[in-house]
Amino acid sequence: MLLQLLASTNFLLGVYDAYLTNRRMRAFGKNFELNKLIKGLSTHLGPELAAVIGVLGPCVGWTFIFSYFNLPWALALMVGFNAKRFEIQLSSAAYEKSALQIQKMMDDFGHRGATLPPSEVTDKDAQKL
Repeated sequence: MLLQLLASTNFLLGVYDAYLTNRRMRAFGKNFELNKLIKGLSTHLGPELAAVIGVLGPCVGWTFIFSYFNLPWALALMVGFNAKRFEIQLSSAAYEKSALQIQKMMDDFGHRGATLPPSEVTDKDAQKL
């Protein structure tokens, strides 16, 4: 029972990590990914398949090995590692959201031209008027 719970938890954490990896590569490009295997695979296979192979492949493989040899302690260590990675992914998602907002603001500013909006007139600009 414990082995099944650990294997299921580990697999679900791996699925979530693969989802976030795919989403991150779509939003920021493959060069944003630090994992060299996933970065290389995404060049040839695309971000979806690269995330599945690069994240879920090892996760499923190790889960199967640990389950087959009845090693709940090793599987528990892997779940703990993936849980910490899950926490890091959540905090990274908050930073990515901020980065996307900044990028959107920069794009909007570039489309308007290189002038400040009327609400942001500086003292030097006021003296010129």
